[in-house]
Amino acid sequence: MAGAPVARQASPFAAIPVGDYVRDALALLLLLIPLGMAWDFDDKATGKVYVILVTLLSILSLSLPYLKAASVLPPNLLPAQLRLVRLAANAPYLIVVLVTIVLGYVGDTSAGGMDLGDGVGVGLVIGLGGALLAAQGRASEQGTDGDGQLWRTSALGMAGLGVIMGVLAAIFFLVDMAEFLEWSQIVVGLLAILFFVVVPLIPVLGANRGEAEWRDVAVVIGAVGLMASFWALAADETIGEVWSLRLPLGSQVAGPQLMFWLAIGVVFASAGVSSALRPKPGAARWIGLARRTLEMAGVFGVLAVILLVFQLFDDQREAARGTLITVLVISLIVVAAALVGRTALINDARGGRSVAVAVAGVLVIAGIVIAAVMGASDNIVIEISAATFISGLFIFAVVVVLALTAPPSVRSELGQFTLGQGGPRGAAAAPAQQQAAQVGAQGAATGAGTSGVSASAQQPAVAEPAAEPAGAEPAAEQPGDTHPPVGDPAAAGEQPSSDHVEPEPAVEPEDASGPDATLVIPTAGADPAAAEEPTDVPVTDEEPAAPVAEPEVVTASGYTAAIAADPNTPLQTLADIAAKEPSLRPHIASNPSTYPELLDWLGQLGDPAVDEALRRR
Repeated sequence: MAGAPVARQASPFAAIPVGDYVRDALALLLLLIPLGMAWDFDDKATGKVYVILVTLLSILSLSLPYLKAASVLPPNLLPAQLRLVRLAANAPYLIVVLVTIVLGYVGDTSAGGMDLGDGVGVGLVIGLGGALLAAQGRASEQGTDGDGQLWRTSALGMAGLGVIMGVLAAIFFLVDMAEFLEWSQIVVGLLAILFFVVVPLIPVLGANRGEAEWRDVAVVIGAVGLMASFWALAADETIGEVWSLRLPLGSQVAGPQLMFWLAIGVVFASAGVSSALRPKPGAARWIGLARRTLEMAGVFGVLAVILLVFQLFDDQREAARGTLITVLVISLIVVAAALVGRTALINDARGGRSVAVAVAGVLVIAGIVIAAVMGASDNIVIEISAATFISGLFIFAVVVVLALTAPPSVRSELGQFTLGQGGPRGAAAAPAQQQAAQVGAQGAATGAGTSGVSASAQQPAVAEPAAEPAGAEPAAEQPGDTHPPVGDPAAAGEQPSSDHVEPEPAVEPEDASGPDATLVIPTAGADPAAAEEPTDVPVTDEEPAAPVAEPEVVTASGYTAAIAADPNTPLQTLADIAAKEPSLRPHIASNPSTYPELLDWLGQLGDPAVDEALRRR
């Protein structure tokens, strides 16, 4: 007798989600990369033993969830206790960062008789992001009391610290440098400080108001800060790996610069904040991200325009005015394009998606042209503010394109993206023509007397829901409402088209009791669970009706099994078919484009054929 099969034991790491592995890998990279970069004016990170020690301690903290899963740590260690151990292991790194910031003001490095402090380098910027990412509780460690509020408060504190450091830099700048500079140079220096302080503050304040789109934008700003930090490598004559917190050095601006951009983005990418700030369901989240990203692109463009206008008044930049005017015109184009893309998404998410993607292309082209023009000029250099602006254009473009084309919910609700995609009416035109042709062919085959029925009664109308006010909650479902749920187009940023025409009401047959034929058309308000067969056409003539294959049967409302199973059928049409035609519900349940709310509704009907189709999905 053969022995019983041995059950396979589950991996002890099966409870760790993929997102935790990704966070650990990114934290490891962000902790190791800075070791070869400048930490301050005196040393690289490897030149300071205490930086190496705290880096190793932070790296060791990344192993905590794996040690617990392997039963190395006590099995009764609670998620809150594990998060506390993780935070304590990374606290020394954060303390070293704070000490470096203090020394950046009170250090003894000087140049030209001016005290510059010890300064800070890009190694600190990237290392701070890695330490904060390592210190966050992972998704498997959240438990019932996550640490989302802690990190939201931390992001607000870092943004506030950036404002304080910006104010201090402005004071030092005015006291020590005002007598040596022209008024236009003073204004440009203050605006540059303002740029680096205000940009991360906008998404932080939005996220702390509970707007999940700004949380995603904060992550995007962190990516911009990381990309701009790499511009500083091997760029000693333009940007440099180290800058002073007190006074500008060469072409650089003083103040916090990019110090907290990556750190704030990393904080908002934490699992705790993700749990606390629930994003909008479906495509609404990604449409909102694209819209907010375009808004930030507009903010970047406006600040760039203001900086360039005041630089034109600088007599020392007279030889570079041609380059400055060129960049100014491109920056104005960026502002206009961002406004157009944002407005298109607000008015009509489906139709405006192609406009927003085109705007993303404009941002990429603008970034390339600005970098080429400034790089080729002998009279101007790419400063840290210009490098950040160019980095933002590239990152914003990538985010907009991915947000509007990649997520499955966007493809499900807005359809597959094509370069010539139009609005919702254009998307529904082809299925409507196909349905009309099938209705005409079926009428010729059956010879049924339908002369008293108008074309509008045989052809389904695509209902366009009215737009809801911004921020309004969806209306509660009324008692007895048995219609399938329809995705909320207002939440997805859609608006009804201005040329919307209400569908004509179906015309009843002139003689419903006549001997020729009887056509029963279900109304839109009929109970789908109690709906009868879609078409009842008794024939009283001597000649029997010609047999028709099942897939080609056209229901009284004009729908067929092919339409119900077509992934390109509009979502509103799928909802109408489910409400009016019970016989076609199994095909809708098998349709890969059917949205989750409609699948849930179908699963509650208790129809065996529908349930079988749902199981096959």
